[in-house]
Amino acid sequence: MTAEMITAIGALVAGIGGIVTAILMNLKTQALLEYRMQQVERKLDEHNKYADKMGSIEVHIAEIQTDIKYLRGKAQ
Repeated sequence: MTAEMITAIGALVAGIGGIVTAILMNLKTQALLEYRMQQVERKLDEHNKYADKMGSIEVHIAEIQTDIKYLRGKAQ
């Protein structure tokens, strides 16, 4: 074998190794991004539950304020 062939084979092996490494790193990054997205969605679902509860809390607060106004009117 000549020196050019050995260099070409070495470059080919290094190139294939680089491609394989890039693919593996991309898969790992993709898995991490999917995990993080699931966590964000879970937190958003929790937040939305609280937002739904706030509507009923506001109604209850309005009722309490009405009751307070009524009781203050009776006390005077």
